[in-house]
Order: sequence, then C-alpha cells, then structure tokens
Amino acid sequence: MAVHVDSSGRHFQLDAGDSSYILEATEEGALAHWYWGPKLRSTSPVHRRELLVPRAFAPRPFPEHEEFSFDVLPQEYPTWGRGDFRSPAYQVRLDDGSAVTDLRFQAYRHVPGKPTLSGLPQIYVDDPRSTETLVVVLYDAVADLLVELVYTALANLNAIVRSAKFYNQSSRPLVLERALSASVDLPEAGWDWIRLVGAWGRERKIERTVLGLGRKSAWGLEPSSESVLSPG
Repeated sequence: MAVHVDSSGRHFQLDAGDSSYILEATEEGALAHWYWGPKLRSTSPVHRRELLVPRAFAPRPFPEHEEFSFDVLPQEYPTWGRGDFRSPAYQVRLDDGSAVTDLRFQAYRHVPGKPTLSGLPQIYVDDPRSTETLVVVLYDAVADLLVELVYTALANLNAIVRSAKFYNQSSRPLVLERALSASVDLPEAGWDWIRLVGAWGRERKIERTVLGLGRKSAWGLEPSSESVLSPG
C-alpha cells in the first residue's frame, strides 16, 4: 500500500518509491507535516511536537495548550491571520472584508488511482493499481469554506502529486486571492535549490543555488489575478 492511515484516522503516511511523507491532524484540529525523507520501515505514528523549538513572542491561541503555536508548528497548509508570521499557502477575502480563516481537520478519504483535474494540465497513470490517493478535508465553520488537499503517491517513483480544491459552501461570494498546490516547512539546513532554467536548445540546463532565507519563485513573479468563488 502507498497510503497508510492509523486507527485514529488522524495520522497519515504516504510511501512513494523509496520515500515516506507523514502528516497528522493534531488535537487542536491543525494539520501538521512531520516527516518527508527516506522510506520508513514502520507505519507507527511519528510525533515531533517535543522537537519543536519555541520562538520568542510566538502567539499561543489555545490557553489549554500553552506549548502550541501556529508560528512554530510545521503546518501542512498554512493560512493567514492566525498568528503564523510565515507566508501562507492560501488567502481569501470574505464579503465583509475579513481575510482570516481557520481551517480545521474534518475528514479524509482513501481512494485508488489518481483523480482527474478537469480543465487543468496533469499527469496520467497507465495502471490505476500502481497509485493511491489520500484526500484530506479541512473546514472553516465561520466562512463555510471547505478545502480538499489531494495527495497521489506514485508507488514506483519518489513522487507525490499534489493539488488543492476550494469549495465555497456559504450563500456569500468569496474571493480567492492566493492558492498553492503545496507548502512545505523545511528544517534549517544547507539546502540547495535545483531547477531547469530553460532556453531554446538548452531546456535541460541545470542551475543550483543555495536556498537561503526569504521568498523564492521559479518565475520571479507571483500571479496577480484573483478568482471569485460563487456561493454553493
């Protein structure tokens, strides 16, 4: 199996080729990313909370859990406005002008094969039995916003295909200002950024640069367009 779910239904491990990827819904309802690296032999839960390094002045939103902070937790799909000062994976604007949402874990689905993305470029698999997909459902009760994070683990390759789907379930319009397919918190280390810079006749020219602090973009720009999610 490429997708493993423990008995609680809140701890997920994806095995793709020789690699493993672990995420978990915490007791606060946040979705945390605990591991991405060489394939693990065991599928037992990996809890890294004790390894989190507190930061000065990190907001603590839950009085009953004094050690918890969105600014410290390696979030799987971070939002804006909850006390996390890093760059968010998505951002919306509600009809009252508010831009703060609070996605909490709601459910998951484990399905065979790879779902299609209507109208979008995507990869295809010849044998659906070679892939498995995990869909994690997050929900904001105030905005009535539902987000599905889709992970397809390619069992024979070190690759996980990612996408995110947004559903406005309220009766009010919602503006989607930013939406990324994935977001990964990397521990501090000597990372390199390797990319194919591309040019005519040199499409596979490799460029390697040190991945330091700050925002990096493959294109140097971020999209400026907005999408309006209609009610329903």
